[in-house]
Amino acid sequence: MGTMRLQCGHSDPNFIPSKVGESLRTVISPPLLLRSRRCSERGLLLFSGIIALGLVGLILSYTIPAVHSLIGMTMRLRQEAHAQRLAARLSTIASQIMQDLDTHRLSLGVRVHAVGSITYKSGRPHEVMQGSSNIRPNDSNAITVAALDSAAVLIPRSITAIQPTKSWFEGCVIPGGQTPLTPHRSFLAVSIDGVAEVVADSFVCLSNKCCSGYLRTQDSLLTPPIESKRILLALPINRQLTYYVSERKELRLFQQVGDSMIENQPLFANVPRLAFSISFNITPGISITSEDLPLKNYPIHQYGSLPRLPADYLLGLIP
Repeated sequence: MGTMRLQCGHSDPNFIPSKVGESLRTVISPPLLLRSRRCSERGLLLFSGIIALGLVGLILSYTIPAVHSLIGMTMRLRQEAHAQRLAARLSTIASQIMQDLDTHRLSLGVRVHAVGSITYKSGRPHEVMQGSSNIRPNDSNAITVAALDSAAVLIPRSITAIQPTKSWFEGCVIPGGQTPLTPHRSFLAVSIDGVAEVVADSFVCLSNKCCSGYLRTQDSLLTPPIESKRILLALPINRQLTYYVSERKELRLFQQVGDSMIENQPLFANVPRLAFSISFNITPGISITSEDLPLKNYPIHQYGSLPRLPADYLLGLIP
């Protein structure tokens, strides 16, 4: 009896009988299987990328408004801090102006200029009006104030006219007064015609409380000119300062003697439009305000301590 062999397959793993087998080998050949596997992997990566982008978009939809809100809050806090620093600086300036006004009892020695303009009392524009944008005033107004040395008021002994605007002056300090520690460069002169600023040249004060030198009338930010030979009293000016805002939004200060600007320096940057105002009710008061935020919330008000008197009271100082 012969042995019967049952063959369930072929010894060749790639064997596929008939022509159909040859077609299948062509369709599912190894290169095509590899390519199919790569396509599946790419599709999976693309799907994963789409899912990741969706998650990123979802996260950004929540974080972007939060970041924007945080940036806005930070900017508002910075603006508020800047406004508080500026308000503190303006409060110090207002206090200094009141101290300067309290060096005398005249309703003079201070002037608020028109909006966007700094001029002499004659109407001539000040030099800063023709300056560059870093010193030229913007559309704020400005204030000029003078501090006087009331303890060293001079009474003339003789005045000799040299020119219509220049005189040789000799005078002494009023009884009970003090000799000026340093020569003054300008005076607030009182005459029968009014009060005006005069500029000193070669002015010397001696230990006997008497002074001599030339006095010249010039354009002034505070007063109109007068004839220097008609002076009855001369009040030394310690300093004359003007505060204003430039076109570059800088709070600036310049010092003046007659029609000469001595210095001009910045005090504070990024300053909004300011409005200076002065009042003389019983005691002088100054206000510094702004309609621009954030300084709008910080109005400045300061008041002096000495009541004002008419300029005629100075004539009572003459013995």
